[in-house]
Amino acid sequence: MAPLVSPIPTPTPVPELPKVMNVESPDMKQTLTMKEQKNGSSVTHTFLTSGEKEHAQQQVFTKTVDLPKTITIPFNAWSPGGNKYFFLKETGSGLDSYIVLTSLGKPVARDLQTVVVEELFAQKYADYKITDVTGWAAPTLLVVNTDKLDGTVGPSFWFDVASLSFTRLSTRFN
Repeated sequence: MAPLVSPIPTPTPVPELPKVMNVESPDMKQTLTMKEQKNGSSVTHTFLTSGEKEHAQQQVFTKTVDLPKTITIPFNAWSPGGNKYFFLKETGSGLDSYIVLTSLGKPVARDLQTVVVEELFAQKYADYKITDVTGWAAPTLLVVNTDKLDGTVGPSFWFDVASLSFTRLSTRFN
């Protein structure tokens, strides 16, 4: 009689659970939620907002990026004075990208669902590159730091989300 051999079970891959991150607005009235779902060599980032009375949780933005790219919520992502806007940072392609959205998922301006700060900046200021967006100076003004193309430190700018315009500042904000 032949010995009994038990079959060896084949492990079943377990899908990764989505990673979830919540960021409260400074006045604690709204929450920005980011869900990351890894799909092999890419990650889908889904962003939702919710508020006390303004609206129930709703999806405002989704983007899938190839690894090692990633999208994060900067520390000071929410605009002050009503939390109308927030911005995200996309990294991993050698250049960082900053994306501005509205908390209600409506177009930011001129029928643009999102605004990518670098795209508008490059059209006006070819001699500079954005090195950082540090946060909000006012409800519609983002502080943008730059370097000159030769690598030396450039000026700071305000980016006015409402008018999609830039103002060069005399002081560098670090």
